[in-house]
Amino acid sequence: MFVLLIILFIWAFYSRMVVTRYTVYTEKLRWNQTLRIVLLADLHSRYYAEGQDKLARLIRDQDPDLIALSGDIVDDRISTQGAYSLIKRIEGCAPIFFVTGNHECCRNDLEKIKDELEYYSVKVLDDGQVITTISGEKIRIAGLEDPCMRKCNVTKRKWIRSKKDLFHKQEDMYSILLSHRPELFYLYDRWEFDLVLCGHTHGGLIRIPGILNGLWAVDQGYFPKYAGGLYVHNGKTRSYAQVVSRGCSVNPNSPRVFNPPEIVVIDIKGK
Repeated sequence: MFVLLIILFIWAFYSRMVVTRYTVYTEKLRWNQTLRIVLLADLHSRYYAEGQDKLARLIRDQDPDLIALSGDIVDDRISTQGAYSLIKRIEGCAPIFFVTGNHECCRNDLEKIKDELEYYSVKVLDDGQVITTISGEKIRIAGLEDPCMRKCNVTKRKWIRSKKDLFHKQEDMYSILLSHRPELFYLYDRWEFDLVLCGHTHGGLIRIPGILNGLWAVDQGYFPKYAGGLYVHNGKTRSYAQVVSRGCSVNPNSPRVFNPPEIVVIDIKGK
């Protein structure tokens, strides 16, 4: 019994980076085409081993076609160097796209942060979109800048109303949205993206596999519905996939139980 308790304890507090994989299917890619995305969120400028080499190697080993950074890569309380160190090591691996999270938006030097990221060939998507060709396929990639309410002098409801017509659907190509907050899915549904990539939840902090997917997440409270994983939203005329990263950060002040830090690999396959 004692040995079993030790094994359970190690499993519960395992904190090495894991790779979580999801597959989604679409008719907007050729039937034999696959687009691989590596999703990172909530790094919070923290290091994994000296110089971020292990984490960068893990990302490169996934052979991504696109790297998505869905917010809180840079923290607002500690040095930015952990984030920049990782980005320098994955520069050139695949096109990198970034959208802000609440911690970046709460910094006083946000524009400088964006300039630094652009210097390392990261495309910053702040309420904008680009159309790019990846593996011979035209892809639309958009980003919703985070509404850090500590700096915005508007209510959340008013902010949402101001964004409702931000993006317009383009049915002829596969469309991806980067946005830090998963709980705003009703807003994303209006824009008719095929895939939405989020973070913010840190996996709900405490999980019990098969029973509890997350205990608490910011902006969702206890027992969050979108704590981490792959979700499919079915609307009146269409459905779309939402992937929520459980985050890369390990912080002693935010315990992770049965909830190791992760990078997420999403394979989009044509059907």
